[in-house]
Amino acid sequence: MARRFTWAQATRDIVIRLIATGQLPVGIFGAVVLLMIYKTPNEHMGEVWATLNLFIKARAGLGYLLSILISAVWYIHARFQRRNAENELKRVASERTAQQQQFFKDKLESSKE
Repeated sequence: MARRFTWAQATRDIVIRLIATGQLPVGIFGAVVLLMIYKTPNEHMGEVWATLNLFIKARAGLGYLLSILISAVWYIHARFQRRNAENELKRVASERTAQQQQFFKDKLESSKE
């Protein structure tokens, strides 16, 4: 039998995932925006969409610039982190090999330096 989830459990799981990935502030902001749109009376919805459209058009250039800038910084940071992780793995591997070699007379073939 399939297990049934309540809305509270689903909300809890979503919030935990947002916390774990560091996106909780974005999730809260999105929820507040959706709540504000939901609470807006029907006669004012046209104004909301017009204002939202104007905001998107006015900030489009800035958004594209920030997108390119963030992508470039992410790429540089990823290369830096990858290089650091590779160097750390090499260091740990050589230490492991040295410690394992203490127990064997012949050189271990499976360990690469």
